[in-house]
Amino acid sequence: YLVGDRFFRTLGFPNWSADKNRIAFIRHNDLYEIDLDSGYERRVIKNVLKESFYRYAEQGEVTAMRWAADGNNFVYTGYRDTVNYKPLYLFLADSSGTIRVLKESDQKHPISSICWSPDSKKIAYYDGSVLTVMDLASGKDRVLSNKAGSGIAWSADG
Repeated sequence: YLVGDRFFRTLGFPNWSADKNRIAFIRHNDLYEIDLDSGYERRVIKNVLKESFYRYAEQGEVTAMRWAADGNNFVYTGYRDTVNYKPLYLFLADSSGTIRVLKESDQKHPISSICWSPDSKKIAYYDGSVLTVMDLASGKDRVLSNKAGSGIAWSADG
């Protein structure tokens, strides 16, 4: 047992750092990191969904999170509106707390299976059933396949 809330189940999406010394996770719409040697836990980013009014107990819902291999960036999806559950946003955050919306998706084409490139410069994901790669510097998407699938992995050389 490292951390969590066994009653409210508010902890989600644990991700190992590339060096396997830390774990990042989401709790109550905040991004945390825990050092495995010391057990020290710190909040990296408050209000990852960047809601206009931060509602601790009623916040939106993060649906996925992945930590980049470079250890500096996080990409995640989430809903700000948990009544209608749309749109679904794709966010990019760095460890300094800077967050930007990469994409807004509707329920007809949900974003899923996010995967970082080995150099942490691109992400691959399904936009509905469309396999897409996004260059994070430009924000441009490139469609690789229109065939439905699940699960994505990059080759070691990207």
